[in-house]
Amino acid sequence: MNVAICDDDSGFCELLKNKLLTKFHTKCAEIIIIDTYTISKKFIDEAAKKDYQIVFLDIDMPTENGFSVADRISKISPQCFLVFVPSHDFLVFEAIKKHPFGFIRKSKLDSELEPMVDDLLSACMLKQKFYIIKKHNNFIRIPLCNIRYIESKGNNILFYVGKEVYSKKKRISDIESELPPIQFVRISRSFIVNLAEVYGVITTAGLTLKSGEHLSVSRDRINEVKQAYINYLRGGF
Repeated sequence: MNVAICDDDSGFCELLKNKLLTKFHTKCAEIIIIDTYTISKKFIDEAAKKDYQIVFLDIDMPTENGFSVADRISKISPQCFLVFVPSHDFLVFEAIKKHPFGFIRKSKLDSELEPMVDDLLSACMLKQKFYIIKKHNNFIRIPLCNIRYIESKGNNILFYVGKEVYSKKKRISDIESELPPIQFVRISRSFIVNLAEVYGVITTAGLTLKSGEHLSVSRDRINEVKQAYINYLRGGF
């Protein structure tokens, strides 16, 4: 697993790197490689060459603030998990607009790091899982993290993945039972949504996805859906 830390404070980079290595090695058998950067431009240049799964990013940096770096990283590595590591608590509220995986406040590093590592490892494991669909005598593996939502339409189940729509003959209740409940929730009789794709507040009017699509939520499921979203956010996926 490739991990990057970008912070203009070299001392903090090394501190965080050592703590991460210790915690990752006690929880994960996979080889962990952590690169540190104190200059954002060098980080961006290297990120274009390397496949970073996780990025820890400072916000208040002298040459380029973390929000700008985050925008560039999201284009280079849209699937990486971004964790902001702010020096000031008030920056967390501004950082939410960038939809990061999560936050670790430097002032709370010791208490917030371990649960974040747990959440990151769970997310990485989930990201490696696939849903298999047969199409034209070929089997297609669809990463669960790429599914925006699932719709039951007639006798078919439709999987909305990027610009593609895949079809499968199956009951939506069976599909629901096959998906991890920490990330997917049934919002109505016909729809299952990937909670990682939800943007904003869930109301009786429905919910909006990051793609801009709007889906209705059944009145009898609204509380369940809201709780599922809260659990998802606490889990950090």
